[in-house]
Amino acid sequence: MRTRERMVELLSPIIRAGGLTIMEDADLESQSAFIRDFPERDVFHVAVCDKSQRILGMQDVLPVTREGGAAPEVGEISTFVAMGEQGKGIGRDLSQTTFREARRKGMIKLAAAIRADNTGAVAFYRALGFRFVESARNRVLANGESVAQVIAEMPLAG
Repeated sequence: MRTRERMVELLSPIIRAGGLTIMEDADLESQSAFIRDFPERDVFHVAVCDKSQRILGMQDVLPVTREGGAAPEVGEISTFVAMGEQGKGIGRDLSQTTFREARRKGMIKLAAAIRADNTGAVAFYRALGFRFVESARNRVLANGESVAQVIAEMPLAG
């Protein structure tokens, strides 16, 4: 199974579970495009189980988009850990590698947009040292559902 197929295998149950992400679809085409078009400047890591080659977690950092374009010194981080694998250190281990790579690529701060109702993700980012700077910003999904998000930030110390 190719990497993009394993990404869909990781993401689909998370999306179907509801309440964990604002992502609404993880089809093979969109994940193939994500990998193919991923900018070299950005950061993307996966955690793979050695025996089965199953992706247990993945994390990416893309530049925050602001009025007038991207802010390359600030990255928006997204973390996904396979259902049933949360709380085992996968996200924490990915984060340490991701933080080092983001610093190496010149990023000085990371931001995370987290569903306010995803208490596990809120606790995860808080434990990593993120500080919550904005709360309850609503985002309307394609299905019309309104989801509150919180914004957390963390400086990347050298």
